[in-house]
Amino acid sequence: MEYFKYYLEAFKNFKDYTTPAPRKEFNFFIMFYFIFWMIIFIPLTIYNSYFIIAAGNTSGNLVMTSVIGWIFFLIHIAPMLALIKRRLIDINPERADLLFWIFVVIQAIVMIISLTYLSEMQSVQQPIMSGSNIEYSRVLVLMFVSFINFITSVALIIFYIYLMTKQSDLGS
Repeated sequence: MEYFKYYLEAFKNFKDYTTPAPRKEFNFFIMFYFIFWMIIFIPLTIYNSYFIIAAGNTSGNLVMTSVIGWIFFLIHIAPMLALIKRRLIDINPERADLLFWIFVVIQAIVMIISLTYLSEMQSVQQPIMSGSNIEYSRVLVLMFVSFINFITSVALIIFYIYLMTKQSDLGS
């Protein structure tokens, strides 16, 4: 597991926002982050889908999934932000601060939209599930929030791809 050391190294350097991070370190951290994310959330999604179909009750399951999601996110936020900043320093030292804050703002928008989506989902799920008295304005808000969340998520994916593929300007 030679490559796993890059994942653990990000946790060791979570306070370092100044040393450049090589592309290899960033790529392996992101790879293991998404592998662990899939290991945790694919079974939870299947579990939640079972309760939506079989029991028709999702409120407790959605809360459990969102709590686990927030714990997973909070564990990884400090190392990920430090690693992104360090990678930006490696790619473009002059504009690293600006690009970092653009990333932070986009990430904050995604988080706010996700929280809005979850709260709207909780309030709108019963009328949709029962099929009577659907409040179409809430459904439209839900669709709009989902669309904005999708667009900002695509922007973050493009940003990650840029960080993963861009060569270093520092010559390392």
